[in-house]
Amino acid sequence: MRVQLLQRLAADPGVYTPGLATRICPFAPDHATGIARLTYALYGETYPVDIWYDPDELCARHASGEVHTLVCLTSDDTVVGVHAMFQSSAPHPGMKELGMMMVAPAYRKRGIASDLVKATMTYFDETPSLHALYGEAVCNHLISQKMAESFHFPYTGLEVALMPVNEGRSEDVGSRERTACLFFSIIKEDGGQTLFIPPVYEEMIKKLYAGVPVSRRFKADGQEEGSGSTEMRVERFEAPSIRRIHLSHVGGDGVEVLDGELEDDSFEVNQVFISLASPGAGLICSGLRRRGFYFGAVLPGWFGVDAMMMQKTPNHFSQIQILSEKTRELCNAIERDRREVMALCSQVEDPAVTI
Repeated sequence: MRVQLLQRLAADPGVYTPGLATRICPFAPDHATGIARLTYALYGETYPVDIWYDPDELCARHASGEVHTLVCLTSDDTVVGVHAMFQSSAPHPGMKELGMMMVAPAYRKRGIASDLVKATMTYFDETPSLHALYGEAVCNHLISQKMAESFHFPYTGLEVALMPVNEGRSEDVGSRERTACLFFSIIKEDGGQTLFIPPVYEEMIKKLYAGVPVSRRFKADGQEEGSGSTEMRVERFEAPSIRRIHLSHVGGDGVEVLDGELEDDSFEVNQVFISLASPGAGLICSGLRRRGFYFGAVLPGWFGVDAMMMQKTPNHFSQIQILSEKTRELCNAIERDRREVMALCSQVEDPAVTI
């Protein structure tokens, strides 16, 4: 199917007439072909997610509420800009990833990207089914960080060595360059939650929540076991060598269930998302630290209730580009935690990966 979609777009790629007036509006089915053409114009055949090449699938995903998109149209109704909210790793249907920003080259440097973000945030505020958003600002350049900070999106964590940087090389995954991503979170007021947080991260978690405009109550969660059975979902991304483990409920068997999954140590980047809505996170956190996992992020609304993320990654901290002093402090705090975890594990600190 992908081959046919790409052949169709190659045969009819569309035309981008420069200098026309533009307007921004929510997605409608007659925009789908234009979105596919713009994806092809910017990425050629390389974009890994097929739906952005597939007008019919785009219409279906929008109809189901899985994707919400704002588009920039010219006066002749050509799609020259896109910004989307879409279901990604977050399990809760009201939590979307913010991304897929595209602007046609002929329409750049006109403020369209900024206008799309403004329109997206208005749409988010006015759409009851959307509860929270998260985004990932890459750290191999400063462009997406500048955009996030211009809108005062609060950073709530750092994903280290998350994404391979594809420069057309043929090396194995383990030797690829990788870039970190700063997590930012946006959430509507939800009436408040009580969060059970591991004491070792109490100071860091409270500091991160100070920038998020929601009400939270914190309880220290030491070595108390959870109740009931653990609910776990695992995502495995073989090509970039990433595994994401989602613990939407930590039960009394949480350590055993997680240990069973972590017996497979073939992934270069491992992330564990832990619900903070009930006791058990502290015990899981202690076990993960002994395995070399360190703090990654807090994620308001990740499971409908809030979560924290622990990560085990290569040491790429020296390659991270940071825009502001505040985010530099966050990066430094997470790097310090990694060093403490390495000492706890009695491991020799691995040298920074040279990029």
